[in-house]
Order: sequence, then structure tokens, then C-alpha cells
Amino acid sequence: MSLRSTINWLITLVMLLFIITLTALQIESDRRSIDAEMQAATRVTVQMLSNVISSDPPHTGSVSPQVMVAFLEHAGRIRAHDITVNDASGRSLYTSPPSPYKSGRMAPHWFTALVSPQVVTTMLSVDSGSLQIVPDYSRMVLDAWDELFNLFLLSLALFTLLNGLVFWFAGRALKDNRSWMLLIQRHIEEERRKLALELHDEVGQSLTAIKTIATTLANRTRDQQPQLHEAAQMIVTVSAQMYDSMHNMVRQLRPLVLDQLGLQAALQELVATHQARHPDIQLMLSISGELVRVNAEVGIAAYRMVQECLTNIARHAGATKASIMVEATGSITITVQDNGHGARVHPNDTSERFGLIGMRERAEGLGGSFQWQGENGVKVVVSLPLQVTEQR
Repeated sequence: MSLRSTINWLITLVMLLFIITLTALQIESDRRSIDAEMQAATRVTVQMLSNVISSDPPHTGSVSPQVMVAFLEHAGRIRAHDITVNDASGRSLYTSPPSPYKSGRMAPHWFTALVSPQVVTTMLSVDSGSLQIVPDYSRMVLDAWDELFNLFLLSLALFTLLNGLVFWFAGRALKDNRSWMLLIQRHIEEERRKLALELHDEVGQSLTAIKTIATTLANRTRDQQPQLHEAAQMIVTVSAQMYDSMHNMVRQLRPLVLDQLGLQAALQELVATHQARHPDIQLMLSISGELVRVNAEVGIAAYRMVQECLTNIARHAGATKASIMVEATGSITITVQDNGHGARVHPNDTSERFGLIGMRERAEGLGGSFQWQGENGVKVVVSLPLQVTEQR
């Protein structure tokens, strides 16, 4: 996963946690608000109807059901309550009409179950009948649901806007950072090339001259001056060791064979060198396609990635076999796979982790791609273009 995607996933996770927390707080607030409002509305309704019942002349004690029916039909629906008037036999004489407010709509059942208070039915006695008052909280729940839904839409819009801005700014920042990285990498490779040429031409020639002079001196003093012969022979040996060390340094700095014979020869030499250094690891190199048209910058990038993979295999993998496959068609595809224990990077060992990050950034900076898998050994797949445009 790229750094840009990682940043977006982190922003997404934070925003989702924020939205979930905000939703939970809003639901709890709605539940308390609906409960308090319904209790207050019920007290007002019961008090009003109790006053109406007790307002009949004293000789009857309370109004008749027919009088209550007439009052309720004139008053209409009262304070979000379902009111039913029953006669002495329990037959319903009147039922409150449905609320016209947001008629035909209901909040989802799960939301209703979360915010609905406990329903308490109130019974009032009238002359030869009863009055049943049942709180109806459906309109309050629907208002709460509409507010929550609007809040969700607003949060979703802000989340989309924020994620888009972060994605855009991260892309711009990573693009600039990648451009700087490629520029630095290009200068580093150029300095390495110059230093490798200086070592090969100047130091190499000097060491060759020293070895030649010492060899001549050793040949001339073999019989007549044994001590001088021994010293000259030691100079020959030391100069040869220095030349080998210098040659290894040149190969690490810049594979001169890459500039002279091309990528294929450079990879063959690289694999052969690693095979000689690590005979316990069987390396298999397979190259298909023409690598002649490879851009110089792409060539050194491909070489460095194979070099990094082989170094990781030797240091971390614990593998006995590794395969390197290079395919050149419309692009260069490099696949390096070993049979080691997989990706088990120690937290304090940053070399392998940073090596993988560096390969990813280098590949994507050149317009390619980088993938790796860490199960049953490590498999690295790199795709690079054959050419890099001047604009890139």
C-alpha cells in the first residue's frame, strides 16, 4: 500500500470513528429529550382533561362520555396522544384522529427501538365510562430521525470533501517529494559513476603499475637479493589484494559493465558475484526479451532493485533457493522470489523495511509499480517502463 493510500485510510478511520461517536451521542440525546418531552406533554394533557371532567355541575360528579366525545371532536388531536373514550360496556365511542404532521412517514424500527421511552397508559374515569390516554411518540422519533439523517449527510459531505482534499494535497506533496527524490537519486548515481571511473582509471592504473614494478623487481632479485625479493613479492601480493578490493568498491559504486555492455550483462555479473559470495544459496537468473532499448536511468534502477533483493535474501531470508526473472516486452518486469521464512523484519532492523520502501518509491517515481508478498518466502515484482520521458 502506498503512502498516499495509507494517509487516506487513516483519515477515513478517524472520520468514521468521529461519525460513529457523534451518532451515538445524538441518539442518546434524542432518547432523553423524547422521554422528557413526552412526560411533560402527558402531564399537561392529563391535567387538562381532568379539569374538563371535573367541570360538570356538582350533582353529576363528572361529565358523560358523550360530552367528552363532543369536547374532543371539537379540540382535535391533543399533544401527541391517542385518546379513546369508552362507555360502561367498554365500547369505543371516540378515537383521536391521526396526526397530520409528516403523515405517511415513520422512522426505521431499529431507531425507534433505540430512542423510544416506555409507554405509560393513563386511565381517567367519566360518568358511565372511561378515558384512555396513550402517549404517541412517533412524530418526535421521526423528527429525531430526520435530524440525525441530515447530520449524517452533512458528516458524509464533510468526510468526502476532507478525504478528497487530503488525497489531493498528499498526491501533490508526494509528487514533489518523489521528484526531489529522483533528482537526488540521479545526482547520487552520477557521482557514483564518476567516482567509480576515477577509481577504475586512476587508482586501478596506479595499482597495476605498482604490481608490475614489484613483479619486475621480484624477478630480478630472486637469486641475488633474497630479502629484497621477498619484500617485492609482498608488494605484489598486497597490490593484488588492493586491486581486488578496489574492483569490488567500483562494482558497488557503479557497475561499469552496465554502461559498457548493458543491463543483461550487468545482471549476469551481479548474480554470478552473489553466487560466488553465497554458495549456500542457489541463484537462478532468467532473462527474456531485448534489454537493449532500456533507458540508462531505468537500467540502473532495475540493477539496484535486483541488488537490494539479493542483499535482503542473503541477510534476512534464510533461503536456500532464489529465482530472478527479467522480462522485457512493453515494459521491464522483474520478479525475485526466495524460499525463505518470509517477511519477519525485527522492529529495530530498519534496513530491510527502508529498502522495500526505497524500491517502491523509486519504481513509482519512474512511472512503474512495486509489489511484494511475504508468505512462504518473499516475492518482489517490479514493473518499469523501458524509457523515461524528459518531463518525468
